[in-house]
Amino acid sequence: MPALTADATIWLAAVTTACAIGALVLTTLRLRRARRAAEFGEMVADHAKDGLVVQSLDGRILWMNRAYCELFGRAPAEMLGRNPLSFAVPPDLRPTDEEIAAFRYSDGEFDGKILLFHNVRKSGEMFWNEIRFALHRLPDGRERAVLVCRDATDQVEKERQLRAAHEEVTYLARHDALTGLANRTEFLRVASAALAAGGPATGMIHIDLDRFKEVNDTFGHVAGDAVVCHVADAIAATARAGDLAARMGGDEFLLVCPGIGSLEALRARGQEIADRLDRPLRWRDRRIPCSVSMGAALSEPGDTSPQDALGRSDLALYEAKRRGRGRLCLFDGDLRARHAVAAHRVERIRRSVAEGRLEFEFAPVIDIATGAVEGFEAVVRHDGAAGPAFDHRDFLAEARGLGLLAEVGYGAIEAALRLQRTLRDATGRSVPVGIAASRELFLHPQIFSRLTRAAARHGVTPHLLPMAIGDTGVRAVDGPDDPLPGTILDLAQMGFPILLDEFGTRPAAIVRLARLPVAGIKLGADLVAGLEGDAARFQIVRGLGGIAGALGLRLIAEGVDTAETAACLGAIGRFSGQGAWAGAPLPADAVADWLAGRPVAEPGPVPAGSRRASA
Repeated sequence: MPALTADATIWLAAVTTACAIGALVLTTLRLRRARRAAEFGEMVADHAKDGLVVQSLDGRILWMNRAYCELFGRAPAEMLGRNPLSFAVPPDLRPTDEEIAAFRYSDGEFDGKILLFHNVRKSGEMFWNEIRFALHRLPDGRERAVLVCRDATDQVEKERQLRAAHEEVTYLARHDALTGLANRTEFLRVASAALAAGGPATGMIHIDLDRFKEVNDTFGHVAGDAVVCHVADAIAATARAGDLAARMGGDEFLLVCPGIGSLEALRARGQEIADRLDRPLRWRDRRIPCSVSMGAALSEPGDTSPQDALGRSDLALYEAKRRGRGRLCLFDGDLRARHAVAAHRVERIRRSVAEGRLEFEFAPVIDIATGAVEGFEAVVRHDGAAGPAFDHRDFLAEARGLGLLAEVGYGAIEAALRLQRTLRDATGRSVPVGIAASRELFLHPQIFSRLTRAAARHGVTPHLLPMAIGDTGVRAVDGPDDPLPGTILDLAQMGFPILLDEFGTRPAAIVRLARLPVAGIKLGADLVAGLEGDAARFQIVRGLGGIAGALGLRLIAEGVDTAETAACLGAIGRFSGQGAWAGAPLPADAVADWLAGRPVAEPGPVPAGSRRASA
């Protein structure tokens, strides 16, 4: 190779020097950049709020930042070279030295995971440590574990409080606040699940406190709450595993027994409740009786919801109360058969009212002194075409339970007005025909319009339609805002004679004579029948007769079944009478013939008493 010239040598040396200088500059820049990155990394690690730690795969700490030291309240020298298992884990949970020595990070166990640990500081304070794990491979092939630690105590506590609040809301949504028993919502959920699960029949015991209102009225509502809790405790103590004790509201409870299978087993469960309540509750040195009535029933294959079995247990409960309370009744074959008859009767009543097929008979009202007919009173009779007729009192009780009393009352008004028109056309005379009214009729929103239209349609004046409202309905007046007294006053001012029925058979009736604009009173059959043989009742009736006479009120006695009773009343004063002596109730088409040849009293003016203002 030819020798380099001096110039070439100088040029080559310059290039080499330049390259060396360039390489040195680049190296210097890289070093500066690396130092700067290290400085930045150290600065970030030093100011990071999260604890950072690097560990070998056997868990020994190789490096940590300041936040990690603060997290545990320890100096770096206390932790370097140690596995955190030896100081971070609470003493009662800390692994043995052998277990710590055997620890190794494996590829899949921790890498990429975020885990929560209950750790302890040097001071002994417990805290929740949220750790993010990552495994990192160095350029030389070695692996290290990198941990990012954060004190999550506040977050965990807030989450705990939220869970507790959610659990409390869920509990309150499913449980009764006073007793802690399940509520109706929880009953439906549990009972529905039991029915859906199949298997042996689910039993339900429907429990109702007897005379609970009397407990509240006598001892106060605080005592009433104590009684409710006492009964709830007895039911809960009776419940077996899987059973549900529930308070349905007020003084009403349920015990649901999934899979109990038989009525006899259910009876035994109910008897256990009764035994637990056999002794009175001792409350503030007082003894409060805790009698309950219970109805029990089983689920059946055709049931579609818990309400089916609940309905049967409710019928059994009603039967227990009908038999005198303080007992358990089962929905067995006998009760099922009687309920079927009752259900058929209810359906007959509904259809009769809806289709206008109610039948009425008319009981004569006789002036006891003269024997003259003063009028009639319409008495409802169930339409016998769809089955046997039954007593009008039973009919009215059923109609009240069905909310149909007002419509029955309108039917009675129509029948009474129709008979008056028939008698007027047949005899040329006006004969009063009254009705037994009800609170439900008087409070019906259309009472005035329907009543006046019906009277006008039949050409009957109001004073020929006496309406007797039972004292029981009047006693239900609830305070000064109750509309019933005002309705009675308005009807009286329209000219309709209002009579107070069942008078003398209920307490505190006399005061209503001063407060209500009634035209007369009807003494109940319980007070009148057999009066001649009872000196005490004789004196009571005589006293009531004197009061009515002084107030200018008409007196009608029900239960006048014998001539002796009629004579006894005649000796007391001026009475009108209803009963077997006066005449049995007649069908409408027989009234005119029965009336023929009998003296008929002229309808008198509405007594002055009916024009009194309501107090």
